[in-house]
Amino acid sequence: MKKVFGINKSKRIVSAMLVAMVLCTGMFSSVFAGNIEDKDYEFHSTNVSGNTQWEYKDNTTKVYVYPSSGPELYFTVRGATDRYGANEINASGTHRISNGTQGSITNSVREKGKSWARLHMQRTTYANTMSYGVWSPDSSRNYTIFG
Repeated sequence: MKKVFGINKSKRIVSAMLVAMVLCTGMFSSVFAGNIEDKDYEFHSTNVSGNTQWEYKDNTTKVYVYPSSGPELYFTVRGATDRYGANEINASGTHRISNGTQGSITNSVREKGKSWARLHMQRTTYANTMSYGVWSPDSSRNYTIFG
């Protein structure tokens, strides 16, 4: 084999292929990943309604919701143009999701030109107790689909 710059041709080809694979993998994973980290929520059922914090929504995937305990809630996805809630809209229907159900809520946050999402929660019953769960504005797959 002919050596160029002290490295033979086959090693250069293998090295170039490895570099290309690393670059492509990093590029695609950032495109498809989205904001999928679970965020905790809690809701006190003496309140009529409440909201999670605004989170950046990277893509058009469904919003992930996983209620774990407490009285069941109604969930609506809301969208806004910034993290302070400017131009807030309802971006989904309202859905009752049972505890232990991993839900995927169809929404139109990105389709309507918004970049921020949050969950609006409403009680299904009055109770002096808390409801807990997790959610994320983007998802890596679909679970039980709502909407």
